[in-house]
Amino acid sequence: MRSRLPIGFWLPVGALLSIALWYGCEQKGDLSPVTSGQGVLNFIDTVTVNPEVLSPQGVAVLDAYVVNENSEPTPGEDVRFMVNRGTFESGAVDTTITTDNYGRARTNYTAPPDTGNVNFSAELLSMADVYNLVIPVRSQGQTIGGLLSIDVADDTLFADNGASSTAVHARLRNEQNNPVSGATISFSSTAGLITSPAVTNDQGVATVSLSSTAFIGTAVVTATYNQTRDSISVVFIEPYPAGQVDVTSSLAQISAGLDSAVITAKVFAENGQPIQDNTLVLFSTNGGTLSNLTAQTVGGDAKTTLYAPNTTGTITVTATAGSVNGAVDVTVTPGPVAIIMVASAEDTLVADNSSTTNIVATVSDIFGNPAIQGTTIGFSAIGGTITESASVDATGHAVAQFRAGLTVGPAAITATNTDVQGSTTIYLTPSTPSSVTLSITPQILSADGFSEAVLRAQVLDENTSPVSDGTEVLFSSQYGQITQITPVASHRSGHAGRLDEGFSAKTSKQVNYAGSVKGISSSYASRFALPTSSVLTVTTVNGYATATLISGTAATTDIITASAGDATDDATATYVAGEASSIEVTPGMISLPADGVSSTTVTCRVVDAYGNPLGGGVSISVTSTLGTMTPAQGFTNTSGVFISNLRTGRQQGSCAIIASSSQASGYTEVSFTAPAANSVVVSAEDPYILADGISSTLVRAYIGDSHGLPVQGAEVEWDAGAGIGELVPQTLTTDSLGTATALFYSGASVTNESQTVTVTSGQYSDDLVIPMRGVTVEVAVNPQSLPADGESTAQVNATIRETSSGLAVIGGSVRFAANSGSVQQFATTNESGIATATYHAGTTPGVATITCTYGETLSDQTNIDLTNTIAEYLVVDIQDESILANGVATT
Repeated sequence: MRSRLPIGFWLPVGALLSIALWYGCEQKGDLSPVTSGQGVLNFIDTVTVNPEVLSPQGVAVLDAYVVNENSEPTPGEDVRFMVNRGTFESGAVDTTITTDNYGRARTNYTAPPDTGNVNFSAELLSMADVYNLVIPVRSQGQTIGGLLSIDVADDTLFADNGASSTAVHARLRNEQNNPVSGATISFSSTAGLITSPAVTNDQGVATVSLSSTAFIGTAVVTATYNQTRDSISVVFIEPYPAGQVDVTSSLAQISAGLDSAVITAKVFAENGQPIQDNTLVLFSTNGGTLSNLTAQTVGGDAKTTLYAPNTTGTITVTATAGSVNGAVDVTVTPGPVAIIMVASAEDTLVADNSSTTNIVATVSDIFGNPAIQGTTIGFSAIGGTITESASVDATGHAVAQFRAGLTVGPAAITATNTDVQGSTTIYLTPSTPSSVTLSITPQILSADGFSEAVLRAQVLDENTSPVSDGTEVLFSSQYGQITQITPVASHRSGHAGRLDEGFSAKTSKQVNYAGSVKGISSSYASRFALPTSSVLTVTTVNGYATATLISGTAATTDIITASAGDATDDATATYVAGEASSIEVTPGMISLPADGVSSTTVTCRVVDAYGNPLGGGVSISVTSTLGTMTPAQGFTNTSGVFISNLRTGRQQGSCAIIASSSQASGYTEVSFTAPAANSVVVSAEDPYILADGISSTLVRAYIGDSHGLPVQGAEVEWDAGAGIGELVPQTLTTDSLGTATALFYSGASVTNESQTVTVTSGQYSDDLVIPMRGVTVEVAVNPQSLPADGESTAQVNATIRETSSGLAVIGGSVRFAANSGSVQQFATTNESGIATATYHAGTTPGVATITCTYGETLSDQTNIDLTNTIAEYLVVDIQDESILANGVATT
């Protein structure tokens, strides 16, 4: 099983650790004492237990209330609860609870199963503040029967007629095995003498005494409570004769006339065991006196006291038991120090913390004899320092060195040995200031009118030693205010607080410019005013004079001067801006075109409540309701300024700019206006179109601002000028892309044509020449003659080409028509620009005209002869006039 160290061990250890932590931090200057983050001291004010008295295993609610030095509840503090018995909710004997918003740490406690007091402690961990109290645990009632047990201190006694005795204990518990107090227990014994009755204590124990008689044998001792009883046996035996006596002294040496030593005779029986109690022992001595010449043994020991004589030497003390004796020698030395006479080698010294002189203490005992060589004499001094101790030499003298302090006046020197003292006086004269060294801690203060720094002036004399205490030092400030330091003293249970008394400072002149400060009482007005000068005189302690510098409200450098006599020194204090109070937000321009490009700088200046700009490192974030801020966050520079850039979006309106830090914010607005048109660019979807009367191209007008970015909502005027084409506007205002569109339709021409389109927006315009290439249509039929039989067909080819380049018009729709017979109505040109249709002959002989049309007006015609189908003559044609008669040749 793992053992737990008792709380009695941990509390001293915790206290020592707290002191060590405080001391280490004090040496480093980190803290003294520990305070909260706001410089306010916290402590446990009250601990309540409900109910105040518990029964065994009862439950109570424990509340510890933590407040600060202003008696305000302190949340978020860790409080450790500890008990030596019982448990908390966690099942342990200690638990840590954090205070709530009311400064309260609460836990439940369960009492132990037995009665008695419980030691309880509550410790505020941040301050090492401990609150102790006792929780009583009591039985709710006593039982009628109960559990009774009896025991004796010694179960064997000598039958020596009352010289031997033993304690008899009866322990009473109830049905819950808890001690029962206040119960009357009856005792009886079959031999010997016993006292009865007795009442049980808080532990449920009643105690009586059983004494011997001459009876030798076994006695039965009985304890009775109501109907409950318990018994135990005690044996009475015959006493033993003495066989050996050893004598010892509690001190080998005693001082003459004053000291005493306890002489102990340890008597052993013949069997080597300690003799029975109450055996008679006789004492004698050859010097000094004995407190008693006879004694009876207890546990085998008999004692007397030897008192030293006024003379020195060796004394022998003899002890006799029956026919056996023993002896011991004791040395008597000179008596303790009784007289000390102190003398100084010098009557006066300079109070400079360095001048020294020898102090001689002459030491003797009450009889005038020199004290024992090596006797330590302690020295102390008021007004200086002295060797803490010195040893007496063979002549009875002890020599120490005294060093003068800094306080002018009499210095008291005391030599001490135990309760004996001797003293003398040396007068300390004042020293003259030679140099002053001024320091300011801290040197940088918030320019808020109440931040403080400690002014510390070290004043030394010509020997570079601290000047005497009480030397006047004059402090002065150009812009701040100087006041005396308010010392720190005990507030409650070791908590530090402020006291307004007990500090010596002499004010020769102090210039305040409090005036009238709204909302501030007159007693504090000077701390919030704007003094132009302050002067204060303070006296030195240990070579130092200290004062408090209170900052001004303007960020500047203040020169502080400290003067003592003809010596002086200067130091500077810097007043910097205090906590952020507001942010001044200033745009470079208050109006920008909403073109998505235009921008302006936004200067954010973080200032305190007095308008002083904060230094660098303040985190700022900037947001805007329109446009974008770049960067959107960052830190102020050394001038307390953060610069961002506002870039417009395309949305028009009022742009709100908000700058914020963890403690302050600022606001301004910039107007985003519609951007003005600055350029017009006209373009067509196609580089040219065919002059066929049906081709078209999409014309776009792009309106841009001064950055070339699109302008939305700009009005556009279209003009196609003179020509064969036609312009049909689709939009008269630009869209979000800055574009307006129109369709340009070509006219029909076999020659190349062009036409100029002009677009105007405001004072800006642009022209675009649209080329239209002439188109030639040629038609041919094959064969050029068909019988007018209503069935014969001919192939009609229409060739569509650009007039100037001869390039084929591919994919063009061509319409065919015939005034006799029939022809395919539509065909599409192939890659060669040819559209092919089939012509069906009519039944009427004659000339049929076939017309081919491309577009609306471009066309061409061809003729085909339709011949009579009735034969008028027969023509036979032989290809070869002769062939071989070989049975194979043909023609």
